[in-house]
Amino acid sequence: MALALVLTLAAPAWGQDDDPPIPVDEYGIPDRDQIDLTHVGEYTDCVLCVDIPGIGETGFALQYDVYADNYGNTWVVPNNLTVLYMAATGYVPPGMAGQIPAYNYESGLGYVIEQLGGLEAVGITPEMAQENSSIQWEAIQNNEEGALQGFFEATASNVDFWLALSITGALESGGSPASNFTSMWVYDHNPFDPDAAAAGTPEFGTPQSTPGLISTDEPPPPEPTRTPRPTPTPMPTATPMATPVECPPESISQQPPQAIIVDTFPPNPVVVGQGGWGLDINVEAVSYPVIHRWWTRAREWECSWWDSATYGPPHANHGHCCPDDQPDCDSSDYYEIPGEWKCVEHAEAIPDPILMEYFGATANLHASSIEWIQTDLAGKYPGAEVHHANWYVSTEAEPVLYGDGRCVVEAKLWFPFEDPGYYDVSVHGQTAGTIYTPPRSFGYAMPTPQAVYLLDTMLEE
Repeated sequence: MALALVLTLAAPAWGQDDDPPIPVDEYGIPDRDQIDLTHVGEYTDCVLCVDIPGIGETGFALQYDVYADNYGNTWVVPNNLTVLYMAATGYVPPGMAGQIPAYNYESGLGYVIEQLGGLEAVGITPEMAQENSSIQWEAIQNNEEGALQGFFEATASNVDFWLALSITGALESGGSPASNFTSMWVYDHNPFDPDAAAAGTPEFGTPQSTPGLISTDEPPPPEPTRTPRPTPTPMPTATPMATPVECPPESISQQPPQAIIVDTFPPNPVVVGQGGWGLDINVEAVSYPVIHRWWTRAREWECSWWDSATYGPPHANHGHCCPDDQPDCDSSDYYEIPGEWKCVEHAEAIPDPILMEYFGATANLHASSIEWIQTDLAGKYPGAEVHHANWYVSTEAEPVLYGDGRCVVEAKLWFPFEDPGYYDVSVHGQTAGTIYTPPRSFGYAMPTPQAVYLLDTMLEE
C-alpha cells in the first residue's frame, strides 16, 4: 500500500524530488510561518454503513479535510479515527490509491493514541485485549514492538469495536493542520478530483472493500464546493544544513634533547697522583616527548524548545533538557538537538627515553699541555711523561620518566686525572626514538677549558 501508517514515531518524507514542495524546517517539518492554508472542503468515505431500527442509516465513515496552500498544493488531512483505521487495516481511500504524494507526514498508532489520552480513552480495555488478541495487556500498555499493531490487526474485522469508536465520537477531533495534526499528505493536484479516474485510479467516491468488513454500494457524497486556490508563490530557498568543518591535519612535534653541566668540584682540581681528587661534574640531561596531535569532527548539542505536542519528539536528539538560563523549565518540551560542527583536538605525549649505555662524559688533554709535560715539566722533573691524556667516564644513575612525558637524568661523573694541564670536557647522550621519530644524539661542552694542577707547579698554556 502507498500509505501504510505503522511507524512508532512521526516521520516526515517527500517524493522522488530532492526538495519538498513546501517550506520545511531543518527537521523536515512544515514551516507554518511561510504556509497559508485555505479549507476547501471535506471528503467522506463510508466504509461501514448499516440501518439500525429506530435510528436509521448510521455507521462510521473515514473523514478527510482538504486544504489548499499558497504554493498550489492540495493537503489531505485524515481525522484520528481515519488514521487508526488505515493503520490497522492498510485501507487506502479511493482517489489516493496508486498516487504517491509529493510530501507526507505519518504518525504511528502509539503516538495517535497518546495524543487522544491513552488506551482507555479510545475504548481499549484489558478485557478487549484478552478477547481479541493473544498479546499481553502489559505489552500493549508499554507499546512494545508490534504489540499495539498486533491488537489492531486482531480487531480489524470487529464491527462492534469500530462502530463503538465511531458512535462515541471519541476520535472525531480531526487533525486540522491549522492547529495540530497526526498525519497529512500533500499532492501537487487534488487526488479526489473525478478527472483522476481517467488516469487509471479508482472511480471517485467508490468505497473499497476490506476483508471482514461490510462494503456497500452507496453513492458517493456530493463533491464539496471548493474555493479558488491561492496564487502560488515562489518556493523559498531552504536554509542549508550545517556542514562539517574542515579540521587541521595531524601533526608531530618535539623539542630537541639537551644536557648541561650544572657545576664542578673542586674549584681547583689536582691530579690524583699527588693526593688530589681529580674532578667531579654534576650533569643534568632532558629528553622531551613527542607530541602527537589530531582532530576529530563532532556536533555541538543545544538545548532548544520543540513543539512535541504538534510534531512529536525531534528525530535526532539526546533527550530532554533545560537551558542554562531556565533551570526550572518544563523539560518535556525541551530537547538536546544537534547544532554546529566543531573540531575536537586530541593530543598524546610519547616519551623518548635516554639510553644510559650511550650516556657519558669525555675529557681530552690539550696538545699544548702534552707538549708542556714532555718538555718544560720533563726538564724540571726528569722522567715526567703523559699518563692518561683522553678520558671517557660513565655513570650508574638511572633515568626518571615524568608524567608530562619528559625523561630526565641527573648524574655525577668523576675524572681521576693523572696529568696536569687543560682539558676540553663535554657530555654526550642518545635517545631511544619513538614510533614517530628516530633516535637523536645530544651533547654539551664546557665553554672554557678545565685546568688541572700539580701541587707545586703553575700551569702554563
